[in-house]
Amino acid sequence: MPSPLSLLPLALHLSSCVLLSSLLVSYEDYDCSRNKPSPAALTRRFNDPAHPSTRGLASSDPASRLRRFAYDGDAAALSIPSYNEAMAGYRATTLPLLRKLRAEPPAAPELASAQAQVAASLRLLSPLSTLLRSGDDGGARALLLSPPLSSSLDAALSTLRSAAPALVGFPWNACGWRAGQCGTHADVQEALGELGKGLGLYDEGEALFCVGVARRALEETLAGIGGA
Repeated sequence: MPSPLSLLPLALHLSSCVLLSSLLVSYEDYDCSRNKPSPAALTRRFNDPAHPSTRGLASSDPASRLRRFAYDGDAAALSIPSYNEAMAGYRATTLPLLRKLRAEPPAAPELASAQAQVAASLRLLSPLSTLLRSGDDGGARALLLSPPLSSSLDAALSTLRSAAPALVGFPWNACGWRAGQCGTHADVQEALGELGKGLGLYDEGEALFCVGVARRALEETLAGIGGA
């Protein structure tokens, strides 16, 4: 049996750990309660671009976009949706569509129409690549924001998920918390989203890489449902 003296170093170590942990917790409590702004203060001031919080990024108020533009000096800020606006669009369009498709699987005509939308989007990637190679970022952005590369493509891929669920998967903003449910739909969304965000910042190779990811995903989708 070990002697009490041999256990003394262990006891001192454990005591010091408890003491240091208590001091750290006490400091964090003091720091959060005295030095950092309260949630109410952040709520009141989060739209103020002079305040170092979210700078209006969570606000759906159109005036907030003007303040963000004034703060950043970037006209692109006027077209970037806030988090609340993006989630409002998700709740208004994506969620109802997913619920409808789960309750009523699409019929053959709907699948054929969705397949045609995907094929049309795939054909648009060639002129998109041409615009990027020529440095026409404005034309590339206009093409990205036009159907079927915009919301039409998302709806088509959601519809085609019933024909190849493991391949297509859920949308990018709905697949991350579902194990193994991110497929070509998420790849297309993320690639085109990265391209839209990076236009004017990415060099030609980076932009064409995003187009290549989207092209591969659309080709795999069509091949998986027999549309190649």
